[in-house]
Amino acid sequence: RLNEYLHAIDIQVHELLDDIIHRLAQERGLDEDLKAHNALQWAVEMNSIKASAEEIVLKEVVYK
Repeated sequence: RLNEYLHAIDIQVHELLDDIIHRLAQERGLDEDLKAHNALQWAVEMNSIKASAEEIVLKEVVYK
C-alpha cells in the first residue's frame, strides 16, 4: 500500500513539475529560437526554472 501511495505521489509531482516548467518557460520567453542561437543562456535559464519549479512542488505537495 505504501508503494502504491508513493507511486501515485511521484506521478502527481512529475506532472506538476512538467506543467510549471512549461508555464515558466513561456512566461520568460524561452523557446527553440533562443536555444538555437544561445544554447548556454537557454540552459542557464532552464536550470533556474527547474530549480524554481522543484521548490514550488516541494512546498505545495511534499511539505503540505
